Amino acid sequence: MAQNVNPTFVKTPNIGATQITTGTGSSGVVTVYSGGVSGSKITALMAVSIATTASFDVQWGVSSGGTLFVYGTAVVAAGAGSTDSLPTVNLVSNANVPLALDSDGNPFLFLPSSAYSLQAKSPATSSAWTTGSAIQVIAPSIGDF
Repeated sequence: MAQNVNPTFVKTPNIGATQITTGTGSSGVVTVYSGGVSGSKITALMAVSIATTASFDVQWGVSSGGTLFVYGTAVVAAGAGSTDSLPTVNLVSNANVPLALDSDGNPFLFLPSSAYSLQAKSPATSSAWTTGSAIQVIAPSIGDF
């Protein structure tokens, strides 16, 4: 079998973002980003708590064929990332999930094609959500091949 010796570079930089809200419902899955046709590399994923009065678990992973494969779960404290006293939650930190590391030592994950998507959900019941509250899940650094 011939080995590909040609380097592959990112062709299109992108971002992905979504919100988990009362309308999402308990364990409702939201799409953060759908993979590019030739695949995508995601190097960052973070969560911000907007107007919440309680901490929420956020589960995230990759979906293919309608099934969410959960990669990890992180606690997003009330006010995380939206107040100066609590930082944004890094969902792809080694403390939250052991991912592969790139040549710079940064965690990353691949979406092999447009048949895959990065998704998130919160298993919290709707009674835990206050009106106007949301968890924003943002992938600010995506490279499509």
